[in-house]
Amino acid sequence: MRQQKSSDPETKPKKPQHDLTAAINDILRQKEGFGGVDDAYFSNLVIP
Repeated sequence: MRQQKSSDPETKPKKPQHDLTAAINDILRQKEGFGGVDDAYFSNLVIP
């Protein structure tokens, strides 16, 4: 298995980050009435 590592966050794909942020805010809106998360960051990603 090959892993790509990059220390520059600008070179990483933004779609998973955007999708996770949207999902978190959707749940917050359902449970609390508002979404308050601006960004979600992945410190590690494990793909089996």
